Amino acid sequence: MSIAESEPLPADVPSASSPPPASAQEILSDVERLWKARTLPALALELARCVQSAAGGAWVRVWLDGGEEGTLEVSLPTADLEAEPRAHSAWHLRSPFSRLPAALDPEVERDVERACERLGPAVGDAGSMLPLRVEGALTGLVAVGPEGTPEPRRLEWILGQAVQTLGALGVSRALEEAHRRAEEEVRERCRAEARLGFLAEAGEILAVPVSQDAICQELARIAVPRLADRCLIHVPERHALRCAARSHTQADPDEELETPQVAIEALRSRRIVTRETPGKDGGPTRSLLAVPLNGRDFTHGVMTLGMDGSTRRFEPEDVSLARALVHRAVLALDKARLYSEAQRARAAAEQESLVRRAAEERQRFLAEASRVLSSSLDAQEILRNLAQLVVPRLADGCVVDQLSAGGRIERVASVHQAPDRAELAWELSEQHPHSLDWPVGIPRVLRTGISERLTVVRDSDLDALAESPGHQRMLRDWKPESLLTVPLWVRARVVGAVTLVHSGSGRHFSRADQAVAEDLAGRAGLAVENARLYADLQEEDRRKDEFLAMLAHELRNPLAPVQVAVELLQQGRQGNPSELHAHEVIARQTRHMARLVDDLLDLSRITRGKIELRRERTQLQGLVRRAVDLARPLIEAKRHHIEVELPEAPLWLEVDPVRIEQVLANLLNNAAKYTESGGRVAVRARQLENGVELEVSDSGIGITLGMLSGVFELFVQEKRASDRSQGGLGIGLTLVKQLVELHGGEVSAESEGVGRGSVFRVRLPGPVEAGAQALPVEPRRQSKALKVLVVDDNVDAAEILAELLETWGHEMRVAHDGVEGLEAALSFRPDVVLLDIGLPRLDGLEVARRLRAQPGDTHMVLVALTGYGQSGDRARSLEAGFDYHLTKPVDLDTLVRVLDEVRVVEVA
Repeated sequence: MSIAESEPLPADVPSASSPPPASAQEILSDVERLWKARTLPALALELARCVQSAAGGAWVRVWLDGGEEGTLEVSLPTADLEAEPRAHSAWHLRSPFSRLPAALDPEVERDVERACERLGPAVGDAGSMLPLRVEGALTGLVAVGPEGTPEPRRLEWILGQAVQTLGALGVSRALEEAHRRAEEEVRERCRAEARLGFLAEAGEILAVPVSQDAICQELARIAVPRLADRCLIHVPERHALRCAARSHTQADPDEELETPQVAIEALRSRRIVTRETPGKDGGPTRSLLAVPLNGRDFTHGVMTLGMDGSTRRFEPEDVSLARALVHRAVLALDKARLYSEAQRARAAAEQESLVRRAAEERQRFLAEASRVLSSSLDAQEILRNLAQLVVPRLADGCVVDQLSAGGRIERVASVHQAPDRAELAWELSEQHPHSLDWPVGIPRVLRTGISERLTVVRDSDLDALAESPGHQRMLRDWKPESLLTVPLWVRARVVGAVTLVHSGSGRHFSRADQAVAEDLAGRAGLAVENARLYADLQEEDRRKDEFLAMLAHELRNPLAPVQVAVELLQQGRQGNPSELHAHEVIARQTRHMARLVDDLLDLSRITRGKIELRRERTQLQGLVRRAVDLARPLIEAKRHHIEVELPEAPLWLEVDPVRIEQVLANLLNNAAKYTESGGRVAVRARQLENGVELEVSDSGIGITLGMLSGVFELFVQEKRASDRSQGGLGIGLTLVKQLVELHGGEVSAESEGVGRGSVFRVRLPGPVEAGAQALPVEPRRQSKALKVLVVDDNVDAAEILAELLETWGHEMRVAHDGVEGLEAALSFRPDVVLLDIGLPRLDGLEVARRLRAQPGDTHMVLVALTGYGQSGDRARSLEAGFDYHLTKPVDLDTLVRVLDEVRVVEVA
C-alpha cells in the first residue's frame, strides 16, 4: 500500500477525560477492538486509543514498522471533554526500525533519548516508551505523555494483544503478498507465452515470403493492432526512403502517415527512437516508435509504429516485443536477400553460360566457315559458299553483290529458305540493278565500307531503298522484316557487300549478329584474296612452265645433232686414243647437259627432293675423276693445286653416276670459288664399313660458326664481293644435300673459322664391291631395214639423224615443216615417222591427227621427237595419236629399242 492510498483515521476518538478502565470487561473490550483490526493503520489507531484510554487521556504516539512501505505514525493528542480530539497519522518513507541497533531491544525504556533521536523530537516529552516485539524483533513503539498514569495490567494486555495482532497481520500480509506475487507471475507467464506465441507465429509468417516487399507487408500486417494502431515500413532506395508497406487498424484511415522524422533518425542512428507528437488540428497526441531493421552488414529499413489515441503509450514491454519482432523480420529479410543474391548469381551464371555457349557456338561456326571458305580457290564459289553458310544459321536469306572493275554492282549469289524469294532476289538484281551513287542501302555500304542494320524494316524504309516504283513493288514482295548489310573487304578495298535478311521467321538482327556477319565477311574477303593470289600464282607458274618448256626446247634442239654427230664419229672408228677420249667427253657432257635441262623443267621438284634417280653400277674412282674433270677449268683458272686420293682397289657402287658427279662437281666448284688464287683443293675417298666417304676440303675463306647450321639451306650464302666474283644463286649446296639424301646418305660441313678453310663430307651407304672388273659394253644391236621419215625444222638435226639411221641400214626421208612432212608421209608411206612437235606451217600434233585420220594407215608408228618433255606435253602427244614420246637429245639406245619393237610388230 502506498502513502497516498493510506486509510483515513476514523473520527470516533474517545474523550481524554474518560477514566481508565478498571474492570476485566474493559480489558476484554480493548482486546476485542485490537483483534478486529485488519490493517496496520486500523491497528495503530486502535492501539493508540486503547493506550490513551488506559493512560487516562494523555497524548499517545504509535510507530509501527510497515516494511517496504515505511513507518506508520499515529498520534492522539490529549483528550479534551469539550472538543472532539482528532487523530493524526503519517507514513515515513524510511523506517527507523531497520536502523536501530540491536542493543536497544532489551531495555528500550532506558534508551528513550537515543530512540527519540531516531523517531523525532516529539518523543522527548514522553513519560514512558513501550516497545512492541514480534518474535524478538522490534516492530513498533508506543510513546505516552508524562501526564498520563497508565494502568500496568491493562497496558500489558493491550500491548500483548497488539503484538499478537501484529503477528497475525504479518502472516496475512505475507499471504497476500505471496498471492499477489503468484498472480503477477501467472499474468507475466501468460504474457510471456502470448508474446512467444505471437513471435513464433510471426516468425512462421515472415519465413514464407522470399521477397523484401512481401516480408515488409507481412510485418506491417502483424504489427497492427498487436503493437500499434498503424505501421509504416520504409526501405532505402536510391538515396531516398521508399514506403514498402503500411497497415492501419481502420480499413480506410482518414489520413496517411507520412515518412516521420523519427524514422529517419532511427535509420541514421541504427537505434530505437520514440517520440510524442501533437495530433493535427488539435487532435490527440500521437506516440511514435521507430525500430531500425538492422541486418548483419547493413540496415534493411525502419519500422515506424504509431499510437493514435492519447491513452495508449509505448511501454518497455512494447518496445521489447517490437525489437524481437523486428529481429525475426531481419532474419527473414537476410534470408530473402541471400535468396535474391543467389537467384541473381544463378541468373548471372546462367547468362554467362549462355553467353559463353553462344560465343563458343559462334567460334565453332566461324571455324567451320573458315574451313568451308578456304576449301575453294575460286572467288565466285567462295561467295556462293558464304551465302550458303549464312542461311539459316544467321539469317533467313542472303544475297552477295560484287563490285565489278567497271563500277557496276553485280549479284553473284542468292540463297533463301524459301526458293521463290531467292529467285525474286535474282530478278531484283536483273530488272533493277543498283546504282553505285544511290544514297542508301547496298550502294552506300560499297562506297563507305560501313555496315548498315535495320532491326525492324518498315514500309518507309523500303521506299527509301527503292530506286523506282517497280523496284519498290518487288522489295515489298520480298517481305524483309530485318536487314543487315556488311562490306566485303579485300586488301583495304571494298569489293562487295553481303546482305542478310529475316523474313517470315520473326527474328531480328542484333549487334552480336552484326559482329558475326562482319567477321564472316572478313574471312570471306581473306579467302577471296587467297583465291586471287592463287590464281595469280597459277598464272605465273603457267608462264614459268611455258618459259622453261621453251627454254628446254631451244636447248635440246642443238644437243640432238651434237649427240647424233658424236655417234656417227664413233661408229667404225679405230682412231687414236685421244680422239676416242674426245668423242667420249662430248657424248658424256651432252648427256649431262640433257639431264640438267630435265632438272630445269621442274624446279619445284628439285626443291622438294623429288628428283628421279637412275641408279646403275658405277666405279667410284672413275666417278670421282669425271667430277674433277668437270671442275678442272675453274680450278686451273684460279691456279689452285688439287690433290686427289683414291683407294687403289676399284670400288663399285649402285648410284646415279650423273647425280653423284653433280654433287662432287658442285663441292669442288664451291671450294674453288671461295679459295684465293693459288690455294689448295683436295678430294679424298675411302671405304667405310657400310659405305663410302667422299671428302672435299680447301684452304679458302672458311665458314663462320653462325653459317654452319644453315649452309645447306636454299639461297643461303656467305657475304659476297660487290663484283659477284664468287657469286651464284645459292642453290648448289641445297642441291648437294637433297641428292645425297635421296641416295640415303648424309652430308656435313666443318670449318675452324674465317680464313681457316672448310671441309665437306659426303657419306653414301650401301654395299661396295671391291676389285671387280667392269662389265663389257654390249654392242648396239642393229634393226632390220625400215622406212623412216624424219620431220624436223632443225635442218642439221634432221639430216644428221637421217645419216645415222642410214648407217644402221634404214631407208630415210627428211622434211622440215608440217605440211611437207604430211605430204612426205602420204607419198613415202613410212613404217616410222620421227616427228618434231614444234614445226612451222603445221605443228606436229596436227600432222599426227591428220595422219591418224587417213584410212589404211594404222601400221604407221608415230614417234614424237621433241624438246618439250613435260608431263602435259606427253599427254597431248599421246592424245594426238603418237605412239612414243622421246625428248631431245634422244637416247640412241632407246631409239634402237623403239625401232626393234616396230620391226617385231611388222614381222608378226
